[in-house]
Amino acid sequence: YFLGIASKTPESVVVVPKEKKIPQSVLDASKKSRWVAYARREQYGWCVNFPNEEPSFFFYPFTREEFDGVIKTTLAGLGTDPLVVGKIFGWNVHPAPLTRNAETGSLVAHVRLTTRVKCSLKDADAMVSSSDVNSWPLLTTPTAWRRGDETSVSTQVLQQFDLNSHVLVTNICGQVHFRYVHLDLRWPRENENGIREVLYVAVVGDTEANAQARESRTDVQWARDSGYCIRFTEVNETTIDVTYDRWSQSESENQAQELFVDWAQVVCRWSQRATSFKLIQSG
Repeated sequence: YFLGIASKTPESVVVVPKEKKIPQSVLDASKKSRWVAYARREQYGWCVNFPNEEPSFFFYPFTREEFDGVIKTTLAGLGTDPLVVGKIFGWNVHPAPLTRNAETGSLVAHVRLTTRVKCSLKDADAMVSSSDVNSWPLLTTPTAWRRGDETSVSTQVLQQFDLNSHVLVTNICGQVHFRYVHLDLRWPRENENGIREVLYVAVVGDTEANAQARESRTDVQWARDSGYCIRFTEVNETTIDVTYDRWSQSESENQAQELFVDWAQVVCRWSQRATSFKLIQSG
């Protein structure tokens, strides 16, 4: 993963043989996606199939206003840096209390991790934007799912609004198929202080039309209340500040603690990858 990790999960997860995945960026995946072609023909909606005969579902495309609304709400909910309570692997830890979503009833675990990295904004941006879509962080997973079970995961691009804005669906195979529709945005900008930064936002999203059309099935579970936001802020030509917000639905306080440990381990690996990427680029 370029940054992030999935949670743990159930024995009901069954790994099935998957078609060979070809590494490709989200832009490459969009060019090959038949669903993106449907959206460009302004189809009212379509049935989404998966590569290994997983249950299909009917999808109503997001409008640009719906997409932007979800992203705006997500960023507004992140707020300012909570208090630093410690460090782990060189990252400052800003934990948030376990909360319950008033609408969905889900428990939501949330943490913010921050650090400074010897890497240019350009290199960090290139590392993430060119990463294989199949290696992207899983926003959430079934309860007993283990790292290394990525062969059971299928991700497809459903819509492309522009080069930086996409709607995707991810399915994790099992006796109960675990899936979610997610909105992904890359946002290069200048912040309120005129400093260059790049944001990457990925969040589980829904619309009223899709929620109403979704048939209730015993073999499919739809996830919610999960996502991440990565912010690279330029300090100088060779250094960036990194802010990593990560949140996920959680079944209990114990699972929330497990998620935090997983997320902390992954940002450590990401720091190492950022360093090696810089060495490769300059080599």
